[in-house]
Amino acid sequence: MCRSFVLVVMAVSSVVFLPAAKARDWAQDLFSIKSHNFGTVAVGSDTTFRFPIFNNTNHDIVIGSVRTSCGCTTATAENNRIAAGTTGAIVAKFNTGTFRGQKGATITVVFNQPRFVEVRLRVDGYIRQDLVFNPGAVDFGTLQQGSSVQRKIAIAYAGRDDWRIMDIENSLSFLRTQHKAVQRGDQRVNYELLVTLTEEAPPGTLLHELVLVTNDRSKPRVPIRIVGQVEAGLLINPSVVSVGAIKQGEVFSQRLVVRGRAPFLIESIRCEGWDCRFDPPTAAKATHVLNVEMVPIGEPGELRAPLVVLTTQEDQQQSARVLVTAEIRPRE
Repeated sequence: MCRSFVLVVMAVSSVVFLPAAKARDWAQDLFSIKSHNFGTVAVGSDTTFRFPIFNNTNHDIVIGSVRTSCGCTTATAENNRIAAGTTGAIVAKFNTGTFRGQKGATITVVFNQPRFVEVRLRVDGYIRQDLVFNPGAVDFGTLQQGSSVQRKIAIAYAGRDDWRIMDIENSLSFLRTQHKAVQRGDQRVNYELLVTLTEEAPPGTLLHELVLVTNDRSKPRVPIRIVGQVEAGLLINPSVVSVGAIKQGEVFSQRLVVRGRAPFLIESIRCEGWDCRFDPPTAAKATHVLNVEMVPIGEPGELRAPLVVLTTQEDQQQSARVLVTAEIRPRE
């Protein structure tokens, strides 16, 4: 009798607790990243991280609430309802303006549908009290592709006179940086940082970090957030021209469709290592269909270069680029 009772209890326990365990696994699987370390950041820096969510279930999911264990972090859901097969995110922001030192927070995400379950995320970081960025990020806003924009960041350090920025690490070729010390003395150092987004920036969302490398011994590396949105003023189809193998002096013909928001003229088409020939249109149109003849004039070998289409619209110039790849072979 007793043995039968134990078996019944075990069976009931399996029925009650197994679905909960599966629910926890299901919710955990929504997040590909569950923790993030901001590293060492400056006072006032814009320090934000997106925890992506992919709804890989067959049901809509609903986020009921998001809470944090520390006021040093604010967290919100980008969208509370995420349809099956779509994406969302939990956005965590380190409150660098009011907190200092080593900080961390647990972010609890509460799902109400398809059933109640919680997922915990984690952020950590060290907020330096001796370094201030103003503004807290390099924000280029929204700009048209082919534009060049510059932003300035004031960097203030308090601690010693010999503090220096030794280098700025940057992995993007279309971002250029310049920095100079504008004040030094009384254990304070002020720098001016200029960041330029060049005409070569591709269309899309810009989310990047520059890293200041200083002469601090303990925490020499400090990130600066870069954000912006580059909108394509011109679209070229195809976006990649794959020539394949071609001999020097041979002619390769390519049809290009160039579209813009308003009527424009084609001024020039150029590509390093190629002689590009085309008949320039005489009338401004929103869509141009061009037959471009390309003759390789560079040295033999593999060639990857941007083909640049320069246009004019109401006395304003704009450019768009496509990638050209080829294997140049010598003349026989």
